[in-house]
Amino acid sequence: MVLRIRKFATLLLAVLTTLFVFLACSSSMSVGISNSGSGEVVLSVRKENAADIAPDRASFEAYMNEYVAKLNSESVDTDVLTVEGYEEDDTHYRVTVSTRRIDTIGGLGDIIYENTKSFCENDLKNLEKIKDGYDQLVMPSILRVYPNAEAVRHVMDPEDNPIEIKARSTDSGEILSFEDFESELRASEKDHILFFQLADLKLVDEITFELPGEVKFVSVMSDYETGEEIETVSYSGSSVTVKGTELLFSTGEKNAFFGYFVYSEGVSPWLIAGIVVGVLGLGALVYFGIIKGGIKRFFQGSVWQRVLRYKILYLLILPAFALIIMFRYMPMVWLSAGFMEYDLLQGLGSEWVGLKYFKGVFYATNTPEMYRIFRNTIFISLIRILSNLPVILFLAVLINSIKTKKLRTAFQTISFIPYFLSWVSVGGIFNAVLDPNTGMLNRMFGSTTNWYGDPDPWWAILSISSLWKGMGWSTLIYISAMCNIDTELYEACSLDGGGMMRQVFTVTIPGIMNIICLQLILDVSNIMRDNYEQILAMTNGQVTGAIQDTVDVVGRISYTALSKGNFGSATAIGLIQGVIGSILVLVTNKIVKKTENEGII
Repeated sequence: MVLRIRKFATLLLAVLTTLFVFLACSSSMSVGISNSGSGEVVLSVRKENAADIAPDRASFEAYMNEYVAKLNSESVDTDVLTVEGYEEDDTHYRVTVSTRRIDTIGGLGDIIYENTKSFCENDLKNLEKIKDGYDQLVMPSILRVYPNAEAVRHVMDPEDNPIEIKARSTDSGEILSFEDFESELRASEKDHILFFQLADLKLVDEITFELPGEVKFVSVMSDYETGEEIETVSYSGSSVTVKGTELLFSTGEKNAFFGYFVYSEGVSPWLIAGIVVGVLGLGALVYFGIIKGGIKRFFQGSVWQRVLRYKILYLLILPAFALIIMFRYMPMVWLSAGFMEYDLLQGLGSEWVGLKYFKGVFYATNTPEMYRIFRNTIFISLIRILSNLPVILFLAVLINSIKTKKLRTAFQTISFIPYFLSWVSVGGIFNAVLDPNTGMLNRMFGSTTNWYGDPDPWWAILSISSLWKGMGWSTLIYISAMCNIDTELYEACSLDGGGMMRQVFTVTIPGIMNIICLQLILDVSNIMRDNYEQILAMTNGQVTGAIQDTVDVVGRISYTALSKGNFGSATAIGLIQGVIGSILVLVTNKIVKKTENEGII
């Protein structure tokens, strides 16, 4: 039974990991634009229009790559748009472009992509844009309009004969008044609208979207004077194609896209993932719990009987268990911020960027710098472990060997005092010792060493300060373990002629070996968890200059990201540290068990 449960747990973990990675890489389960605004669009360019700028495909691809790079430079980030691929037929080039979120694209004009209810309530100017339509877009310099889809020329006077944009229902084909359209927008809470005012697209004459839902409304241009409709938005099922319009400005002709469309929200990929996991969990419960009788055996087993026997103790544990769940496990939901361009106001609805920040760590543009940072983090932690462990163990044995109770208590109390000092206080104390002009160390030895300008001794300084501050707590753990060693073992060793050193190596250390291994596992798990608070305090908050090459660690990246409000990057780095720490715990625990000592798992 236990073996089967383990096999199922392994299978379930594999499924959950696959779903997690899949959803981390993309917030949409289908090609196209997702409800969050990420996904892909297809740009269509007529070959005859591109002939002057790009006479062949190679030059066209080079031009479009450069154009997308320019748009990225004018957007909120430099990776908002990515060219995924090119296709061509007899008349058109088609460029597939992925976007992190469509409404963050800059350099084109105005793009609004959000829930229709938010569109109406958050900013009344959005409704004004729809109501006023083309009046908001025209300028006295616009002379003529040429829809690409037709050869008809529409003469327009911006003041007397503007072109109006209205909404058409895809169900009935009816043209709605603004009032009816506004009421439809306000009534629908699960619909999305994409409103666009884009200009200067140059070669592009069509943009195609695949939407996660059915189209409900599309915009239609119509001439006030003639009433003639100009179809610039077409649809087929969940596919929408927006056609460009050539505008003649005083500065020349430009391609433009004006209008909007509304679609009903489809099934969320997260909901699908939740259903899959729920079905798997329910199936496991039914199969193992009911069909195989696992639930019945559990309530008849020794575990449940012990729970009933010690129910008062378990009830006393419940508050602590609830606090652990509330403050340790529930906050793990916000680990998803590492896959987002996290914004405090938007919360977990922030822009999904997938593995962007993780790639930024593992594929950094400045690889030597990242190597130096990881090297410092690992070396400082290893030096701290290798130097502190034997010293603390020696101090614990020394204190425990003192026979006079008052003297032993005094030693233990003195060693414990630094533990209660903050790192800011410890940094101030060490600054008084290391100051190049008035520092006690230089005055004692008549030296003029600039400790804050010499990078060589800083790994040792950080290790010594960590030892001084933490030795009281660590020795307490070892002394507590020594109290559990049977005194008869010491007497037997003494009768065999063993002195104090022999007793330490044959009785004391073997007697607390499990605690030593436990502490070693915890220390190794924190190799990537550099104590950046210590480094900031010890360096007076200036991890720069000559000592930067020695004390610059991973924690500095998180600290810098947080100071700039980049919570996504800081969370991603913390998650990387946590995963590496978990792997180190498992590996170290396995090694410890090979030595016939108890691990933690």
